[in-house]
Amino acid sequence: MENVFVVEVEPEVRLWLMNLSDSDYLVVEHVTNRLLNHATTLGEPYSRYLGDGLRELRFDMGSTATPYGSRTGSHQDGGWFS
Repeated sequence: MENVFVVEVEPEVRLWLMNLSDSDYLVVEHVTNRLLNHATTLGEPYSRYLGDGLRELRFDMGSTATPYGSRTGSHQDGGWFS
């Protein structure tokens, strides 16, 4: 049986995601998919294990280090994070 993993998004992250440009949003989508595809093995610098099966996604967007997530579809309509 395949393990199912969930990306949880806090309200302030959801707001941040909705305000990204389309190109920045694609970066977030790519790194989140990387985490979903390697949920139990992806380590630093890509994610940090926080305990109890929880990982913080870590990546750079330009000059700003960012610890957030991904989805599909237009980022203006809520995508996965509805």
